[in-house]
Amino acid sequence: MLTISLILVLAIVGLAGCSGKQSPPATHGGAVEDYISLVDSLRASGATVEPAGEMTQPFFSVDGMVIVVNGADVQVFEYADAAAAEAEAALVSPDGSSVGTSMVGWVAPPHFYRAEKLIVLYVGDSETVTDVLESVLGQQFAGGAYMSIDRKGMEGITWLLESYGEPESLQTVLEGTEITALFDSTEGQVTGSAGANNYFGAYQISKNKLSIQEIAHTEMYRLDPEGVMEQEDYYLKTLQAAESYKIEDGKLQITSANQVLIFTSSEE
Repeated sequence: MLTISLILVLAIVGLAGCSGKQSPPATHGGAVEDYISLVDSLRASGATVEPAGEMTQPFFSVDGMVIVVNGADVQVFEYADAAAAEAEAALVSPDGSSVGTSMVGWVAPPHFYRAEKLIVLYVGDSETVTDVLESVLGQQFAGGAYMSIDRKGMEGITWLLESYGEPESLQTVLEGTEITALFDSTEGQVTGSAGANNYFGAYQISKNKLSIQEIAHTEMYRLDPEGVMEQEDYYLKTLQAAESYKIEDGKLQITSANQVLIFTSSEE
């Protein structure tokens, strides 16, 4: 029977293995493909980067280096070639809760990145760190979602559209109509009523960014009140083109170019 090992993380895992016995190599320019070029790219992006010694992780086959990026520890694992790094990265579960046969209990969300010969691991929730890592390494390939308090507040609630339009000249929803949106994180779907028709579509969130794939809806036509179909058409087009969102004072604001949709929670 396969033995599952449990690693309880009381601090950022593996930092106890730091020894500092080997001086890190000097950096040079170029695309990110190894430790040296990673440090260069991070510094070129404006981040502060300081080497902090060696470390080990029980679930990776190579020793790593620790660098302090914008004040936070980031672990860098360099493999012999890109194929070796890709093979080991494949062992990491999508949410980062396990690597191979090792179940890991993190003290903060893990973020795994990969570029050429590198696997880079950051355990924490600082957006100044995840932003700069993402800018040079691309999206994380595994790990915890960027679950801000606002995102937790957005999903699983039925939102009622209150007003819409350009921020300087908002229009209130027509009396006698109700437009709703429910973001279901388990299905990755947004559903609701657009006033006359029901609709649904897939959505994705990354920090405060929101994208919604093609929306499908029923084909009912409603005459009363006047303008209800035009209101519905505007709503669905604006929602379809969503770019970002924020929650302030219990209200959800979805922005598309210079248009906004402002919702209140049905739970209030």
